[in-house]
Amino acid sequence: MKSQFLFLLLLVTGTFYSAHAQEITIVTEDYPPYHHESNGIIVGQGTETLQAVLNVLNIKARIEIYPWTRAYQMALNNRNTLIYGIARTPQRENLFKWIGVSSPVRYCLFALTSRNDIHVDTIEDAKQYKIGTVRDDIIELYLVENGFEKKKHIEPNSSYEANLKKLIHRRVDLWGVVDLTAHYLVQSNQYPKHTIKEVYCLKEISTEGAYMAFSKNTPDALVDQFRQALKKIREDGTYDKILAKYLQ
Repeated sequence: MKSQFLFLLLLVTGTFYSAHAQEITIVTEDYPPYHHESNGIIVGQGTETLQAVLNVLNIKARIEIYPWTRAYQMALNNRNTLIYGIARTPQRENLFKWIGVSSPVRYCLFALTSRNDIHVDTIEDAKQYKIGTVRDDIIELYLVENGFEKKKHIEPNSSYEANLKKLIHRRVDLWGVVDLTAHYLVQSNQYPKHTIKEVYCLKEISTEGAYMAFSKNTPDALVDQFRQALKKIREDGTYDKILAKYLQ
């Protein structure tokens, strides 16, 4: 998928943060079924949740997809940048202004169903195997923090789909990915449904889900507008209706 390089200019009026134009960038990565491109449009559960928030605020916004490392660095360093689909961890707590959960996620390690030789009961057990990860994503960071070494235990890549293909061709033994994404990519690539199996859930990473967050140098008043809008769609049932479409 080609990265896009457009920025969003929001014209804000009424009770929104300022009567003046605010330049805001909204970024994410390609991570179906949460956020991905389809026919030139960014779609998915997390995207629908974000769009519902924007609707509450009466804002029309363009969302841009980049490789994770770039999206993360933009949100980390640029002014007025919103990123969604990001795990909230103690290490990241003070790096962003957190809005709230946009998607429920389970971070897991998958193997081919045919691999009866693979057994993972603890995270230490996984060090016996080569794991396909996406560079700088939360699963890779978690593994490195727990003593996994790149090249020895981890095979970094730039996309989750590429790691699935590595798994299929046995270039890696395990695939680190969110469960819904794993099953979505298996089916969208026309592999049989039971090609993969979950062998370990990385519960330590996050129990809440993936978040929306603003860069630190975003005005607090703007961040609060988004927090209140997310709270509203949770209270009025909009968020649950969006989730129901993807969790069937």
